[in-house]
Amino acid sequence: MSGNDGPKEARVEILRAEVRVLMVGSRQVTLSVARQLDVVEPTKIEPWGRVRIDKDPTGQVIEVVGPADGALARSATSRERNRCPRDDAGREQHCAQYKRLRLDVDAERTAREAQARQAGVTPPVPVPGSSPAERALKEHAEHDWWGYKDGEALYEAWEKLPLIVLAGLK
Repeated sequence: MSGNDGPKEARVEILRAEVRVLMVGSRQVTLSVARQLDVVEPTKIEPWGRVRIDKDPTGQVIEVVGPADGALARSATSRERNRCPRDDAGREQHCAQYKRLRLDVDAERTAREAQARQAGVTPPVPVPGSSPAERALKEHAEHDWWGYKDGEALYEAWEKLPLIVLAGLK
């Protein structure tokens, strides 16, 4: 081979891959058998590795196999992409930061009303953006965020587990 800088050396690289399989006795566990394993809560299993048992078109579900209460079992966790809107529409989709800011705004408003009642005056009509919490809430940018079914730490730990290949039917 040659290029603008003269001949280039050709070489062959040997790459190695490790394939992990799940064995019971001398037999490899099939996908069909894995589907029949008991499903347990993520906190009840000691995961040996990730498996792909059920189809997940989003790619955001992690399934694992391992022992749980002395028996081979499987478990799963997932995450979902959400969009945090700029306004109060669809509050269930807001990120944790937005929800904290919203609570701060509500707490400030409640405190102002309590102070006014204590002073024996009518609470003033709040001016939008007049408090630090309201300004922070207004400046909170629209963005995507991940919602984790069983927590981000568990999802990330399971994501790092080795993949176990299940046998197909013959």
